[in-house]
Amino acid sequence: YLDGKDTIGTTGGTAGNDLLSGITLVAGANSVENNFGELPPAALSGYVYEDAGNDGVRNSEAPIAGVEVKLTGTDDLGNPVTATATTDANGFYQFTNLRPGTYNVAETQPAGYLDGKDTIGTTGGT
Repeated sequence: YLDGKDTIGTTGGTAGNDLLSGITLVAGANSVENNFGELPPAALSGYVYEDAGNDGVRNSEAPIAGVEVKLTGTDDLGNPVTATATTDANGFYQFTNLRPGTYNVAETQPAGYLDGKDTIGTTGGT
């Protein structure tokens, strides 16, 4: 899991990163909702392939291995993100352990190929 947002409970105190401090309790008091929020990591993946039909649909067409794919963007904490991956023998690339955010993916055009149709994945985008 990735570090999420921590919140102080009903009696007050201070929420830090994975630390809730200064919680003062008096006799008979209950302090509830002292929470540590954690996030499951996200992933982004896809394929680079020889689109013989030029229709943007990956069928049983040949994969293209060794293509560099670059991820850029900004995570939910406002941090810039840059990473690279290289397609495997199946033309597959993957970026894992990502925080929520807004990302862009670009390939380095493989030598010997013309640019074909690009298709967006399951979560949308342009």
